[in-house]
Amino acid sequence: MENLRVEPELQALFAPVLASLEAERRLIVNRNYNIIFISMAIILLGALFAFDLEEPGILIGSLILGVICYLVFANKGASAWRDKYKKQVIEAIVKSFFGETGQYEPHSGHSEAELMDTKLFDRSPDRYHAEDLIKGKVDKTLICFSEVHAEYKTTGSKGKTNWHTLFKGFLFTADFNKHFNGRTIIKQKSFWNFLSQGNIELENPAFREEFAVYANDPIEARYILSPALMEKMLQLNKNWGESLAFSFIHSQVKIAIPMHVDFFEISIWSKLDIQGKWLKDWQIIADLVSVVHDLDLNTRIWTKE
Repeated sequence: MENLRVEPELQALFAPVLASLEAERRLIVNRNYNIIFISMAIILLGALFAFDLEEPGILIGSLILGVICYLVFANKGASAWRDKYKKQVIEAIVKSFFGETGQYEPHSGHSEAELMDTKLFDRSPDRYHAEDLIKGKVDKTLICFSEVHAEYKTTGSKGKTNWHTLFKGFLFTADFNKHFNGRTIIKQKSFWNFLSQGNIELENPAFREEFAVYANDPIEARYILSPALMEKMLQLNKNWGESLAFSFIHSQVKIAIPMHVDFFEISIWSKLDIQGKWLKDWQIIADLVSVVHDLDLNTRIWTKE
């Protein structure tokens, strides 16, 4: 997606918060360095005494004590600091896009049942996690998105459990601008799978080449997938790296957007400034909000309000 230009006044709005969080980060990091120094000193002194007294048990004891010291005291306050970043920065970004309708729930996300209800995946996950739920209204359209990581397991020849990614990225849901009752699924065509042609043939050749379309009501599928919408979906797919899958169900559009990185997370070891990590979080929220305009979801059809 294209880089978003954040207005100077918005940067100025976030600058004091980022400066305060950066000051707290430096305190935590400096404390960590002190803890590392103390832990290493305990181990070094233990090694010296063990060598001098020829007692290897002293070295083992100092190693254990040094490790315990680090585990107990290092990163103290880091978790609370990361939560503060989400509360003070991410929540403020959400409100800037959605106004009072905006909600941010860092520890919530789409449920496993909601992911499977998209009908975009052929198997259920064996391990599932979702977080950073963001929802709000863009003009007439209510949208919701969260980060999802769904995995399934297989057993190797020696009984070893192997984990594989079923889906990792954003699940995006929005009110669609037409009423419908059926189910229309649009997936990327698989080069290796000749069965991925779908059961609906549409007139747009570029769309047919890119996607396989499955529907339980072919007439309704063509009603949903108007020529204008297919062009918009092709462009949206290109903008996101040609990896999207769409589901039209329950009068909603649901989009699976694969991502290989985690957003809205921050490390105490990375400097936090006005040109830093928060801009990437701002950017991804802006890109997801812009899906409403990219698909023209606010243009309501007939009785859909």
